[in-house]
Amino acid sequence: MLTFERANELFKYEPETGLLIRKVTTGNNRFHAGTAAGCSSPDGYLRVRIDKVLHQVHRVCYLLAYGSLPDDMQVDHINHVRDDNRLCNIRLVDNTINSRNASIGKNNTTGVCGVYVDKRRVKKYCAEIKVNRVKKFLGNYDTLEEAAAARREAELKYGFHSNHGTNKAAYVKKR
Repeated sequence: MLTFERANELFKYEPETGLLIRKVTTGNNRFHAGTAAGCSSPDGYLRVRIDKVLHQVHRVCYLLAYGSLPDDMQVDHINHVRDDNRLCNIRLVDNTINSRNASIGKNNTTGVCGVYVDKRRVKKYCAEIKVNRVKKFLGNYDTLEEAAAARREAELKYGFHSNHGTNKAAYVKKR
């Protein structure tokens, strides 16, 4: 388990930029002090090797900013951009809260999270929401707009983040 003391020996965290800066040269002089740490992984998160163990950079940043990081908690990227580790963009949450701030799925065909076309009924839209691992049916609607409105109302009712269901590409340009 990575401790604050060990992370602080190796890195400096810049909260305004989200960069994790190396304090010491490591890796047989491959990684120099003063350079940004972290390599991008296929899933879009930055990772850094510390004492032969890979750690997600956003978790190291949070640890350095706040001094501790409970194992059972997750560090959420508020704007969905996985390599944006600015302090204003990361927060400590449990799994339930983290799932309430998810990007829209890649296989979504309507463009609205929780809304799909009912193939049994011609041109009917269905809305649903999952709360505490239980799927709740919100109804059938004639238009996408009506189904989207029902879904949005349910998201507000159940405390979903305002970014939930948005496309992370919309936030990349704002940084």
